[in-house]
Amino acid sequence: MDTESLINSARVARGYMNKRIAGLSREQLLAIPAGAENNVLWNVGHIVLSHYRLIYRPCGATVPVPDTWENWFLPGSSPANWKPTGPAIDEVLAEFHGQTDRIQTDFHNGLFKNYKAFQLKSGDSLASLDEALAFNLMHEGIHIGALIALRHQLGLADAE
Repeated sequence: MDTESLINSARVARGYMNKRIAGLSREQLLAIPAGAENNVLWNVGHIVLSHYRLIYRPCGATVPVPDTWENWFLPGSSPANWKPTGPAIDEVLAEFHGQTDRIQTDFHNGLFKNYKAFQLKSGDSLASLDEALAFNLMHEGIHIGALIALRHQLGLADAE
């Protein structure tokens, strides 16, 4: 699969994720259901940050979100620790909605030409931009499942 096809697939996956967050209230975005470790907004911010880290950093490019996002959205972080202030919901959602376009534009502008292998915590490596894009598709799919579970825990039907 070529890079353009992977970016298009990312756009499709993002549509599935967007259906699970569209129309949620501030309270629903921030609620941490009993037994859950995070909330809807954490999943959204985590996906955005992860995608950027796996694509931009291995190219020597700056991740295009503030450094504070790492405290909020890296694995092991928790929205329970977002006190006294956490991420601005509108900023996280805007980045979520515009991320695929930004990646596509930066790809066309040649930003990712010098991709260097990136080692995941599992010990596996992503050797190219295309491998990172493919990995991100799988990762986003995991978080779509997490959003479905969170919606269920919040008493909401899954989005069609």
